[in-house]
Amino acid sequence: MYVDLHESHFSYIFDASKYCQRYECPRCSEFWASKHFHRHVRTCDAQVKHTYVGGVYNNKKTVFDQLEQLGINVPHEDRFYPHRSTFDYESYFDKSDLPDAGEKSVSVARHVPCSASACSNVPNFEQPKCFINASPQRLVHDKMQYLETIADAAFEILKEKFQYVFDQLEPENKQHQAVKGRFVSYLQEHIAIGFNSSSYDIPLVKAHLLLFHSILF
Repeated sequence: MYVDLHESHFSYIFDASKYCQRYECPRCSEFWASKHFHRHVRTCDAQVKHTYVGGVYNNKKTVFDQLEQLGINVPHEDRFYPHRSTFDYESYFDKSDLPDAGEKSVSVARHVPCSASACSNVPNFEQPKCFINASPQRLVHDKMQYLETIADAAFEILKEKFQYVFDQLEPENKQHQAVKGRFVSYLQEHIAIGFNSSSYDIPLVKAHLLLFHSILF
């Protein structure tokens, strides 16, 4: 028996050959003419197949997974970076030397960074520090240098905490040293968080950030 389902209504089909010319196999999803459809359905043994170019995706091993493979276990609660810093920039409107008005735009003022502040949860750096400088380049340099100082302090704390990991990495073993390099890089990557930074703070100082000697993009 053939029926047609439209929304919540079934309609009986008296002559399927007049109703449609091709039918989809419920197993392999291929379409067949009516005279071959029934024969195909009786013999079709297709399974659902998924083809992944390059193989099935697997998550990359973390540095802690690599340490575990070397027999060095770091407790799960210690596998999260504990330190972070936060920062903010303030600017003023400079209305001098503005570009000429265009056909569809008029420049009213230029945003110029004039102050910055930073704070963190790293011991000895838990009080906000403010930077004020008439030179935007110098302002950005001083703030970034301060964040680097915080990052270095956080690294020393973590290095001492994970000394037992370094003690188990053999200096003559190339695999151990490769994992050690990745572990050190992880400990040195300090987290810096801003408020609405991607939309305002970073574009505000991007040109000056590019001149800072140690920043990586």
